[in-house]
Amino acid sequence: MSDKEIEGEYYDYVDGDGFRHVSFGAVLPIDEENFAVIYNVDAPQGKNVRVITEETDADFINRLRLYREADRAACYKTEQTELSEDFTFTVSECSAYPEPEDFGLVFKDSELCLYKCDFVTKEDFSGGGEDTLGRKFMYIGAAEGKPSGSGSDDAPSKYTYDWENEIKVFKHSFYYYVGKE
Repeated sequence: MSDKEIEGEYYDYVDGDGFRHVSFGAVLPIDEENFAVIYNVDAPQGKNVRVITEETDADFINRLRLYREADRAACYKTEQTELSEDFTFTVSECSAYPEPEDFGLVFKDSELCLYKCDFVTKEDFSGGGEDTLGRKFMYIGAAEGKPSGSGSDDAPSKYTYDWENEIKVFKHSFYYYVGKE
Protein backbone atom coordinates (compact mmCIF):
# COMPACT_ATOMS: atom_id res chain seq x y z
CA MET A 1 0.00 0.00 0.00
CA SER A 2 1.15 3.46 -0.75
CA ASP A 3 1.66 6.25 1.78
CA LYS A 4 0.75 9.80 0.89
CA GLU A 5 1.57 12.94 2.79
CA ILE A 6 -1.50 14.33 4.47
CA GLU A 7 -1.97 18.02 3.99
CA GLY A 8 -4.23 20.43 5.81
CA GLU A 9 -5.27 20.59 9.42
CA TYR A 10 -4.51 17.84 11.91
CA TYR A 11 -5.51 17.69 15.58
CA ASP A 12 -4.77 14.99 18.15
CA TYR A 13 -5.33 15.68 21.84
CA VAL A 14 -6.66 14.11 25.05
CA ASP A 15 -9.28 16.15 26.89
CA GLY A 16 -9.63 16.48 30.66
CA ASP A 17 -12.11 13.60 30.79
CA GLY A 18 -9.63 11.14 29.24
CA PHE A 19 -11.01 11.06 25.70
CA ARG A 20 -8.60 11.23 22.76
CA HIS A 21 -9.89 13.38 19.90
CA VAL A 22 -8.40 13.09 16.41
CA SER A 23 -9.27 15.19 13.33
CA PHE A 24 -7.48 15.01 10.01
CA GLY A 25 -7.85 15.62 6.29
CA ALA A 26 -6.78 13.18 3.56
CA VAL A 27 -5.94 14.79 0.21
CA LEU A 28 -7.34 13.07 -2.89
CA PRO A 29 -7.67 13.87 -6.59
CA ILE A 30 -10.92 15.77 -7.07
CA ASP A 31 -12.45 13.05 -9.25
CA GLU A 32 -11.47 10.09 -7.04
CA GLU A 33 -14.65 8.19 -6.15
CA ASN A 34 -13.23 4.89 -4.81
CA PHE A 35 -10.77 5.15 -1.95
CA ALA A 36 -9.86 4.05 1.54
CA VAL A 37 -8.19 6.10 4.26
CA ILE A 38 -6.57 4.01 7.00
CA TYR A 39 -5.67 5.81 10.22
CA ASN A 40 -3.35 4.06 12.73
CA VAL A 41 -3.67 5.53 16.24
CA ASP A 42 -0.37 3.91 17.35
CA ALA A 43 1.78 5.20 14.47
CA PRO A 44 3.71 8.48 14.74
CA GLN A 45 2.30 11.56 13.05
CA GLY A 46 3.34 11.61 9.41
CA LYS A 47 3.12 7.81 9.19
CA ASN A 48 -0.33 7.37 10.70
CA VAL A 49 -2.52 7.90 7.61
CA ARG A 50 -2.54 5.82 4.43
CA VAL A 51 -4.58 6.86 1.41
CA ILE A 52 -5.46 4.02 -0.95
CA THR A 53 -6.97 4.51 -4.41
CA GLU A 54 -7.41 2.27 -7.43
CA GLU A 55 -4.20 3.77 -8.77
CA THR A 56 -2.14 2.99 -5.65
CA ASP A 57 -3.61 -0.44 -4.80
CA ALA A 58 -6.20 -1.75 -7.27
CA ASP A 59 -6.30 -5.17 -5.55
CA PHE A 60 -7.30 -3.64 -2.18
CA ILE A 61 -10.06 -1.55 -3.80
CA ASN A 62 -11.32 -4.63 -5.69
CA ARG A 63 -11.48 -6.67 -2.45
CA LEU A 64 -13.33 -3.76 -0.82
CA ARG A 65 -15.75 -3.69 -3.76
CA LEU A 66 -16.39 -7.46 -3.45
CA TYR A 67 -16.97 -7.09 0.30
CA ARG A 68 -19.50 -4.28 -0.27
CA GLU A 69 -21.34 -6.34 -2.86
CA ALA A 70 -21.46 -9.40 -0.57
CA ASP A 71 -22.73 -7.18 2.24
CA ARG A 72 -25.53 -5.97 -0.03
CA ALA A 73 -26.32 -9.55 -1.10
CA ALA A 74 -26.65 -10.61 2.56
CA CYS A 75 -29.02 -7.73 3.23
CA TYR A 76 -31.31 -8.92 0.43
CA LYS A 77 -31.27 -12.58 1.61
CA THR A 78 -29.69 -13.72 -1.64
CA GLU A 79 -29.16 -17.49 -1.56
CA GLN A 80 -26.07 -17.42 -3.74
CA THR A 81 -24.50 -14.41 -5.42
CA GLU A 82 -21.70 -14.59 -7.93
CA LEU A 83 -19.48 -11.59 -7.19
CA SER A 84 -16.90 -12.27 -9.86
CA GLU A 85 -15.93 -15.15 -12.11
CA ASP A 86 -13.91 -16.79 -9.34
CA PHE A 87 -15.73 -15.74 -6.16
CA THR A 88 -19.17 -16.76 -4.91
CA PHE A 89 -20.67 -15.68 -1.59
CA THR A 90 -23.45 -17.79 -0.08
CA VAL A 91 -25.76 -16.61 2.66
CA SER A 92 -28.65 -18.48 4.27
CA GLU A 93 -30.31 -15.66 6.18
CA CYS A 94 -30.11 -11.90 6.44
CA SER A 95 -28.16 -11.94 9.70
CA ALA A 96 -25.22 -13.78 8.05
CA TYR A 97 -23.30 -10.73 6.93
CA PRO A 98 -19.84 -11.25 5.46
CA GLU A 99 -16.72 -10.56 7.47
CA PRO A 100 -14.13 -8.19 5.95
CA GLU A 101 -11.43 -10.76 6.75
CA ASP A 102 -13.10 -13.21 4.32
CA PHE A 103 -12.10 -10.78 1.57
CA GLY A 104 -8.54 -10.19 2.76
CA LEU A 105 -9.45 -6.91 4.45
CA VAL A 106 -7.49 -7.31 7.69
CA PHE A 107 -6.70 -4.39 9.97
CA LYS A 108 -4.61 -4.01 13.10
CA ASP A 109 -6.49 -3.34 16.36
CA SER A 110 -5.06 0.19 16.15
CA GLU A 111 -6.43 0.95 12.67
CA LEU A 112 -9.60 2.68 11.51
CA CYS A 113 -10.46 2.27 7.81
CA LEU A 114 -12.81 4.84 6.27
CA TYR A 115 -13.82 4.11 2.71
CA LYS A 116 -16.00 5.05 -0.21
CA CYS A 117 -16.49 2.36 -2.81
CA ASP A 118 -18.95 1.85 -5.64
CA PHE A 119 -19.72 -1.45 -7.37
CA VAL A 120 -21.88 -2.89 -10.16
CA THR A 121 -23.11 -6.50 -10.02
CA LYS A 122 -23.60 -8.87 -12.94
CA GLU A 123 -27.33 -8.20 -12.49
CA ASP A 124 -26.65 -4.50 -13.28
CA PHE A 125 -27.33 -3.40 -9.70
CA SER A 126 -25.06 -0.60 -8.60
CA GLY A 127 -24.39 0.46 -5.07
CA GLY A 128 -21.77 1.66 -2.71
CA GLY A 129 -21.36 4.40 -0.22
CA GLU A 130 -19.15 5.30 2.69
CA ASP A 131 -18.51 3.14 5.74
CA THR A 132 -15.86 2.20 8.31
CA LEU A 133 -13.97 -1.00 9.14
CA GLY A 134 -11.48 -1.89 11.86
CA ARG A 135 -11.42 0.49 14.84
CA LYS A 136 -11.12 -2.12 17.60
CA PHE A 137 -9.06 0.38 19.61
CA MET A 138 -12.29 2.31 20.25
CA TYR A 139 -13.76 -0.62 22.20
CA ILE A 140 -10.87 -2.45 23.92
CA GLY A 141 -8.47 -1.69 26.78
CA ALA A 142 -9.26 1.55 28.58
CA ALA A 143 -11.97 2.28 25.98
CA GLU A 144 -13.96 -0.87 26.78
CA GLY A 145 -17.43 0.06 27.99
CA LYS A 146 -16.86 3.78 27.35
CA PRO A 147 -18.55 5.88 24.66
CA SER A 148 -16.67 6.47 21.42
CA GLY A 149 -17.64 7.72 18.01
CA SER A 150 -16.95 9.65 14.88
CA GLY A 151 -17.42 13.26 14.02
CA SER A 152 -19.59 15.84 15.59
CA ASP A 153 -23.34 16.25 15.67
CA ASP A 154 -23.35 18.16 12.39
CA ALA A 155 -21.09 15.96 10.20
CA PRO A 156 -18.91 12.92 10.94
CA SER A 157 -16.98 13.43 7.74
CA LYS A 158 -17.06 15.90 4.90
CA TYR A 159 -15.28 17.01 1.77
CA THR A 160 -13.80 20.36 0.88
CA TYR A 161 -12.95 21.00 -2.75
CA ASP A 162 -10.08 22.93 -4.31
CA TRP A 163 -11.16 23.24 -7.94
CA GLU A 164 -8.11 25.24 -8.95
CA ASN A 165 -5.68 22.51 -7.81
CA GLU A 166 -8.10 19.68 -8.70
CA ILE A 167 -8.01 18.11 -5.22
CA LYS A 168 -10.50 17.40 -2.48
CA VAL A 169 -9.84 16.91 1.21
CA PHE A 170 -11.75 14.17 2.98
CA LYS A 171 -12.03 15.41 6.58
CA HIS A 172 -12.85 13.10 9.44
CA SER A 173 -12.79 13.16 13.23
CA PHE A 174 -13.26 10.55 15.92
CA TYR A 175 -12.89 10.12 19.67
CA TYR A 176 -12.38 7.28 22.15
CA TYR A 177 -11.48 6.87 25.82
CA VAL A 178 -7.79 6.43 26.70
CA GLY A 179 -8.03 7.10 30.44
CA LYS A 180 -6.95 9.90 32.73
CA GLU A 181 -3.32 10.22 33.71
